[in-house]
Amino acid sequence: MSALTTENKRFLWHSTLLVKTGFITSFLYLMVHPVLGRYLDEIDYAIFVSLMGLLSVLALPAVTIRSVMARYTAEYAQPEDEAVRMTIIRRAIRKVSLLGSVGLVLWCAASYPLKLFLEVPSAWALVVVGVVALLRLYAPVMQGALQGSSFFVWLSAAALAGASLRVLLTYLSAVIGGGVTGAVVAVAVSAGAALVLCSWPFLRLMKQTPLLDSFSTRPIYRYMLPVLLGQGALFLLMNLDLILAPRLLDDKSLSVYAKAATLARISLFAAAPVATVMFPRAVASSRIWVLLGPALLTLLLALLAAVVLAVHPGFFMNIIYGTRDVQYDTIIRIYVWAALPMSLCSMLCQYLWARHRAWLTVSLIPVTLAYGALICVMHDNSRELASAVTYGSWLALSVLLVVTAIGARGEKAKPE
Repeated sequence: MSALTTENKRFLWHSTLLVKTGFITSFLYLMVHPVLGRYLDEIDYAIFVSLMGLLSVLALPAVTIRSVMARYTAEYAQPEDEAVRMTIIRRAIRKVSLLGSVGLVLWCAASYPLKLFLEVPSAWALVVVGVVALLRLYAPVMQGALQGSSFFVWLSAAALAGASLRVLLTYLSAVIGGGVTGAVVAVAVSAGAALVLCSWPFLRLMKQTPLLDSFSTRPIYRYMLPVLLGQGALFLLMNLDLILAPRLLDDKSLSVYAKAATLARISLFAAAPVATVMFPRAVASSRIWVLLGPALLTLLLALLAAVVLAVHPGFFMNIIYGTRDVQYDTIIRIYVWAALPMSLCSMLCQYLWARHRAWLTVSLIPVTLAYGALICVMHDNSRELASAVTYGSWLALSVLLVVTAIGARGEKAKPE
């Protein structure tokens, strides 16, 4: 019992640390939007928001890499397995360097046609988005290793540094008139700084620890495919509306939707650190409370954020963007109840990936296809588009609850 109590205390301490630093980090990332929302033209700002949504999808392999790295560094977290951990990290960096460079060249070649399709003012902005996506392939190798090794203090410090630098650089870019391209460059530089900090704890170990040529990484690559598919579906569920908004909405509706949806998504990320702490515990344990405890905490934090935003949307719009309008209030009140189930969807997916039930998350693919079709039908105005997001998110949560229950039943037959 004492060991269980110690473990739970450690979980609560790490959760508290990451929730607090996560709140500060989210606030700093959010501060980018009032800066750009005030200094950029409204349509340019809406395009920046759309590019960030596109970046989230491009960064999908990065999110997959982080989950895989967290999964296997947690499995080999003991001191006697240090050589295995360093081997996994070094091989991951080598693969990222090769495949990421090829991907960046192809992305740059496609930047001009994408500029026309997405109606972005500059192809260079898309090129820089590709550079950020490449940096985000390296960062999760180290972030996942930090997470799997339970180095949560370093993980928090890197996130805070990257977010702080992003606010400063986007402000400077906006002041000197850098436009959309300048804002994206600021994002790229801050991502590079965060990567350096994430790497620091492992640099000496990687130099001193010999590479294990006999260690096979094939099981890791097999694990990546279902994680990639499930995360792709999840990320499209989270970002498809923002990516397509410039094509689906008129200029007036677009300017309202971009700001209101960005603010409302605070409730989506409020409890994300809880899943980060839960992940390495779920790798090592099949106890149901490893999922239920964090899920309840996630629900509580996301619900609290949603209620606060829904009750006082005008207050937060005025603070963040310096504007108050009933149009924004309506979108925010609809969107927070779309973001709430997405928080739980992310938690459930993290649990299934940790427990090697990654194929169950592939069930989100048909949900995402249905959601995309719904967006194509419901986009006459910003309110209708937000309603489509709500329907899609609650459908996704319903499906994930069913497949998670199926996965939990499969765990009962196995000894811990």
